[in-house]
Amino acid sequence: MGLFSKQTSHYVFDYKPIYYDPKKESREKRFKNIRAELGIKESEEELHTNYKADINFRDTARFNRNRRDRNSTVRLLAILVILSVSVYVFLYTDVFDRIANFFVS
Repeated sequence: MGLFSKQTSHYVFDYKPIYYDPKKESREKRFKNIRAELGIKESEEELHTNYKADINFRDTARFNRNRRDRNSTVRLLAILVILSVSVYVFLYTDVFDRIANFFVS
C-alpha cells in the first residue's frame, strides 16, 4: 500500500444470527391462541409484529466525508515534509554546489 494510494472501504456482511428461545416461542403460541379466541385477525397481528425500526447508527455520508478529509490532510502533510526536507538539503548542505560543479566542469 503506497502513501498516496486510495484506501479501499471496509466489507459489510449481512449476517443475521438466529437464536432459539423456547420461552419466547411458547409465549408467542399463547398469544396466538388468545388472539384466535378473541377473534383478532392475523393481518392486524402482522401490523404490530412485523414492524422494523429503520435506525442508522452512523451517518455514512458524514463518515465518508471525514475519511476523505483525513486522507487529504495526510497527503498535504506528506508533501510539506518532502518539500521542507528538499529545501533544507539544497540550502544548508553542499549538494547544490556538487551538482553545479558537475555540470560546469
